[in-house]
Amino acid sequence: MRQGQRRSTRELASVRENDVAARNLAAARERDVAQALEAKQIADAKQKELKQALDESEARSGALTRELASVRENDVAARNLAAARERENAAPTLEAKKIADAKQIADVKQKELKQALDRK
Repeated sequence: MRQGQRRSTRELASVRENDVAARNLAAARERDVAQALEAKQIADAKQKELKQALDESEARSGALTRELASVRENDVAARNLAAARERENAAPTLEAKKIADAKQIADVKQKELKQALDRK
């Protein structure tokens, strides 16, 4: 019976070793799952943070695009106003020149008439 007991003891030891190995393997798998879950949570948080940064960047880009369009519109309006004022300011000057030219012509004609009268 000693040989049977030895065999049974060895089998029991082997079963216990297998049980310990299985428990160690299960614990290692649980650690791996926990690490994978933690890594996924970190990746999800980083992805959410990057998406938020992208959304904010797109919002700033849109605001800057609208602001640039507004500045361009204001620039065009200012140029149009300046051109209109220049035309308004030029109109009296042109009118004054026409009057001065007409006066000069009238003076020349008056001088010619006076000379013609003086010759008679």
